[in-house]
Formats: sequence, C-alpha cells, structure tokens
Amino acid sequence: MLRVEGGRMKKFDKVFHEFDERVDHAVLPVWRRLQKYFVLFSSSLLLMLMLLFFFKVFNSRSSVVTAAIRNDLAIIEKALAQIDKACNIMSIRPEGGIIDFLTVEKFTGSTIGVLNLAHPRRWKGPYAKINPTIQGHHYELVNTKEGYFILPGRGVRLPNKLEMGKDILVSKDSALTLMLQPGGRLNFQGHPLALRLGFSLIGGDSQTEKDIMGKINDIITEFNHSMPFALRVAPLSTVMC
Repeated sequence: MLRVEGGRMKKFDKVFHEFDERVDHAVLPVWRRLQKYFVLFSSSLLLMLMLLFFFKVFNSRSSVVTAAIRNDLAIIEKALAQIDKACNIMSIRPEGGIIDFLTVEKFTGSTIGVLNLAHPRRWKGPYAKINPTIQGHHYELVNTKEGYFILPGRGVRLPNKLEMGKDILVSKDSALTLMLQPGGRLNFQGHPLALRLGFSLIGGDSQTEKDIMGKINDIITEFNHSMPFALRVAPLSTVMC
C-alpha cells in the first residue's frame, strides 16, 4: 500500500511539475514583454489621468466663476441692506459707480461711494472684510430704466465667455431684467450673474419717506448755513432801532 501511495505521489508531482513548466513557458515570454514595455504603459496611463484631470478642471472653471459671482452678489446685497437699515439710503448716484466702500470704518459728510445717506452718523462700518472683486475688478452699481443693478465690473469675462464692457454694454436703456433670464447674456446655466437692487427689498424707510427725509435734511443744512449770518445782522438791527 505504501508503495502504491508513493507511486501515486510521484506521478502527481510529475504532472504538477510538467504543468508548472508549461505555464512558465507560456507566461514568462509575455511577462518579459510586459516588463520591457512597463515604463511605456505606465507613462501612457499617467498621461491619460493627467489629461482627464485638466479636462475636468477646465470644465469646472466656469462653475467656479459662477459660484464666486453669486457669492459676491449675496455679500454686497447683505451689506447694502445693513447700510440702508442703519443709515437709510436716500439716493444713489445716477450714473452709478464701483462698489469699493464696504470696508470703510468712518467717513465725513452724508455721501460715501455712490450712496447718499439720511443718517450718516449711524454708519457701523466696516460692512465687509474686503470689497468683493472678480478677476481683479470691483463690482459696479449701475442705473437703468428698470432700476439699479449690481453686476460684475467692466473687464470681467463671464462664464459664458462674454466680457463686461465689451460684449455686454450697460446703459440707461438696457433691459437687464431680460438679460438675467435663462438664456440671457447675464445668465449662465440658469444662474443670474447680476442682481437687481430695489429699495423695497433692502429694508428701512420707503422711497417716499426717504425723499421727505432728504428735503428735511436739506432744510436743516440750509438753516445751519444761514444761522451765522443772522447772528451777525441781529446786533446791527438793534442799534438802528
């Protein structure tokens, strides 16, 4: 029995050895070729992965710019709402201008940037850590027949490849509301790239109340200017009497 078992084991070992040799004979040449071209294969794979990475970055760049603009618009809108609540924005410079005054802590007079305030002494700045910019350009507040709008400044290239001030020119007669609609020149993939600024949306006094406050402010200013003259004339009038 032992001899039989031993014979079987020898036959099994022989078969296994022959199978192993055949596998080595078939696989080794392929493996040697793979080793020979391994550097080429790995370099090609790495190059493909890098191209895929840059392709995704390039495609996502437009989305990143869109998100940045939307975030900046929200910051500016919030800051102007706080300014209006504290100081009451009476009016905005008709021709508009850049928004670069949100970091101001103190100022003199009743105007700051493009804003004319009813209560400048109530200013609680700064209203932002930095004045938002995109591609190195400040945002602008522009006046149109539809109202005031916050939009990226001239020179900014939008995600839709259009450039502000070149491809998109804004004037008093511009229909920005239409441009903000999906498919419009100031809309990218359903995201508006500008914001309409309505006093009714900011908070504080209504426009009529602000006009009244403005007139009162003008009367007080005029009275203060005339008071020294009245004091100088009073003694002379007394002597003549």
